[in-house]
Amino acid sequence: MNKKFMALRLEHLPNLYTKILVSLTLVLMLIPSDVLAAGSSSEGFCENYDWGKVEELVEPYLDDASLTTLIAQGISAEYNTSIAAYQAMHSKLPEEIYDILSHIVKYNCP
Repeated sequence: MNKKFMALRLEHLPNLYTKILVSLTLVLMLIPSDVLAAGSSSEGFCENYDWGKVEELVEPYLDDASLTTLIAQGISAEYNTSIAAYQAMHSKLPEEIYDILSHIVKYNCP
């Protein structure tokens, strides 16, 4: 990695919006390519879940900062359901919600 990139620190950025965009860019860079490229084998499953449903499932378990990041990620990723699910999986969630999110990622729901 470029040393200038590695030296970038969020506290040096001028405003909250810029900090959120940089944070989201870094998060999206960490998403495995198979999450983004996997083909859906269960369209019926994906029809039941969209970005808003993911938000609804995880909102009670996220702190304000995590929820803000999820919403900002939705905007930057054009409300891609599987990317939202992947990001939300890193929060402490009940097993049944985690399983749903895992399937959303596995099937690469749009």
